[in-house]
Amino acid sequence: MIWPLWVILLCFPAFLGELHAGRAEEMRANSLSVTGRWIEFDEATGKPHIIIRILCQQGEYRGIIERPIQILPDDDPKGLCRCCKGALHNQPIIGMTILWGMKKSGPGEWSGGHVLDPRNGTIYQASLRLQENGNKLLVRGYVLSPLFGRSEVWERVNP
Repeated sequence: MIWPLWVILLCFPAFLGELHAGRAEEMRANSLSVTGRWIEFDEATGKPHIIIRILCQQGEYRGIIERPIQILPDDDPKGLCRCCKGALHNQPIIGMTILWGMKKSGPGEWSGGHVLDPRNGTIYQASLRLQENGNKLLVRGYVLSPLFGRSEVWERVNP
């Protein structure tokens, strides 16, 4: 079937608009960064707990506890990681690296690293995924497979 020229001319701009919109969405997803400051919430109370700064050093994304927002009843009064093992045992939580080895794995996604839960000293494999236009971060910690783990949602701290 041969399309009349006027049909092609009418439809072509709409096709280009869809193509451009799809490409713009892909470019936006690729331009979103996980770097910056994030609020982690206490799982039991839902209250803001700590601020974590994620930065990129030589292609590796790391998260460092910047400061507490609220001291919770289970927190160590001296701010030390009592449950951590090895070199991190009894070290100050502020300034501690709790997320490391993350590499960009797709638009708005990072994987291949680890996350430390300073409340119990456990280290998990981890993945990150930006949500809600980069304002929220899904942090998945797991053992062996992402099927066996749990997720937290961190919120971006606006400067």
